[in-house]
Amino acid sequence: MTPQELIKTELDPILKRVGYSTYFSAVKIQLKRRLQIAKADRPNRVHATPAEKQKMFDRQQGKCPWRSSVKENPHMLLIPASRNECDEINPNLTEGYNAKSNKQLLCPDCNREKSSMSIEEQAVDQGKTMAEILAVPHGEAI
Repeated sequence: MTPQELIKTELDPILKRVGYSTYFSAVKIQLKRRLQIAKADRPNRVHATPAEKQKMFDRQQGKCPWRSSVKENPHMLLIPASRNECDEINPNLTEGYNAKSNKQLLCPDCNREKSSMSIEEQAVDQGKTMAEILAVPHGEAI
């Protein structure tokens, strides 16, 4: 079943039954719960050094990879490396969580928006395949 089919057959009826506010409050609680469970199984975060952030910035050509066009993200081009935030592409990995290939720089607004979305959730949100989410430039080693 595709995510779109799941939404239409399973989630839309629940949304209609309980209402928008209750539905999205429950979704938010579930996302936090999932993240807390995932945190228990993964290693502690290793923060990127300024030099590593600069390498990511150069690799990404100063672009925030979360949104793919200036129209979608006015913060996309040439954000100073020092203002970018290091993000885990897949926040739910247990092995490879701190790997350089799982790191990317996002502008602060996009980092808040992405939050702890899984690769699957990112693909649905952006209308991309999971392979596209994991593709170069942020999938390269630093």
